[in-house]
Amino acid sequence: MNREVIRRVFIRSAASALTCLVGIWGATQAVGQPRSVRLNEVRQTGFEFLASPGYEPQDVAVTPDGKLIFSVRALDSKYPKVMQLEPGGQPVAFPSPEWAGNRKADGTGFNQVVGLACDENGVVWILDRASRGTSGRIVGWDTKANKVYLTFSMGNNDANRDVPFLQDLALDSKRKLIYLAGAEKGAKLSTAMPVLAVIDPRKKSVRVIRLQPPDSRAESPTRPGEPGEVTTKSIQAGLNVPITLDPACEWVYFGFRGRQEIWCVKADELANPGFSAAELSKKVVDYGTKPISNSIAADDAGNVYVADEGRTGVGVYLANKEYRITAVDSALKYPNSLTLARDGYLYVSVKRPTFLNFDEKTYDNPYYLARIKPQVVTRGN
Repeated sequence: MNREVIRRVFIRSAASALTCLVGIWGATQAVGQPRSVRLNEVRQTGFEFLASPGYEPQDVAVTPDGKLIFSVRALDSKYPKVMQLEPGGQPVAFPSPEWAGNRKADGTGFNQVVGLACDENGVVWILDRASRGTSGRIVGWDTKANKVYLTFSMGNNDANRDVPFLQDLALDSKRKLIYLAGAEKGAKLSTAMPVLAVIDPRKKSVRVIRLQPPDSRAESPTRPGEPGEVTTKSIQAGLNVPITLDPACEWVYFGFRGRQEIWCVKADELANPGFSAAELSKKVVDYGTKPISNSIAADDAGNVYVADEGRTGVGVYLANKEYRITAVDSALKYPNSLTLARDGYLYVSVKRPTFLNFDEKTYDNPYYLARIKPQVVTRGN
């Protein structure tokens, strides 16, 4: 083979290698950070990305005067547990650095914040999980007076296997109650029913309702990759029982993250202490089916929105029982939490996938806080 032939072969090989490298680089960018995302601009998809914090946002609450409060992933102990997004997009500890840190002997701070919501009076309600030696509790923080409104201990300890995991909360402004949802420890996900709790902050009382499945209910298929048993480890990995109310506080919606069902029950019936768990279980309605979703929200038209983790968007189960995707955005990788606020926006927190092994220092798909008007129906890149 003469030198000219060798030179041509070398050029072709180098060009092929370069093309391959460019393709790999492009694919890497496709699964990483979408380079076109700009904060505080409404994209063609209808989403407006408000912030890109360097840690995983969880639940979102919006106060009546527009303050955006969010919790931080429970396992990220080096970060504040709750934060507020400043007008310029900078997160700061909420309600103070002392309170946003780990729980202390004087009662300030949190163990693991697993629920967050704000009422019409500007009180942010925070559900803090139990840990060994400390009880699960609810803290109400008055954002107008900037002080503790109420602290309510639920009197349980994480070492007690008889106490369910309570993982999310919803506010009933009509009856001045708080509803919690969770899972029984040791329960099998495919056959379990959620555990609900009714909190009366005025009386500082709690009523736990262990829902019973109907005798005719078959074993429900779980979603791929979901654990089959509710344990401390699986809860921390993302298993959840989201719960929400419609704005009129007539219906309470809930369902396992890894199950297909969306259930609902009338708030009047859930709030009625005269119903036993068996009687209330018979009043639970199968509302519809859903994809893997860590959060749900409902509007006053009977539509139930879900964070559709598999389609990088927000889905809605319409009042006519039809499910469809309302908006999709490539930057919305693994939407985590939904909040339908009084300003008409649906707020979304975006997390990294928990099932992938990645290097925190090099993985370039950031966390986001975003919002969208629910009536936007579109599909984008």
